Amino acid sequence: MFLLDKYGPDQAFTLAALFDGHGGRGTVDFVSHAMPRNLAVILQNPEAQADIERALRASFLLTDVQTAKFVKDTSGSTAVCCMATRDVDRDGALTLVLANCGDSRAVLCRNGFVIIFIVHLLEMSMTFQ
Repeated sequence: MFLLDKYGPDQAFTLAALFDGHGGRGTVDFVSHAMPRNLAVILQNPEAQADIERALRASFLLTDVQTAKFVKDTSGSTAVCCMATRDVDRDGALTLVLANCGDSRAVLCRNGFVIIFIVHLLEMSMTFQ
């Protein structure tokens, strides 16, 4: 799990991410460090803090560009991420944003029952409050 520092007075962010490497360790080793760092930098912008889905998408895209430039083997990686934010202006309301890349999946459960099953779709991202 990657923990991101609190940015701004109104929200705290936590990222949990799983990266599943394919065909070697080069890509998964790179993206598991680069993507959380990229997201942390993006979240320093107050506009990005207001649109977590867009911030996650931007961090995925930036990490993809960096991977093509810096990883020299033919390995790959999928990813599934859960971004949790707490908004103190809304009595500490918790918002979860789930995102995936590739064939990794996320399942959201409550009291042992599946609430949402994230399937692989190119532009899919869902927000739960």
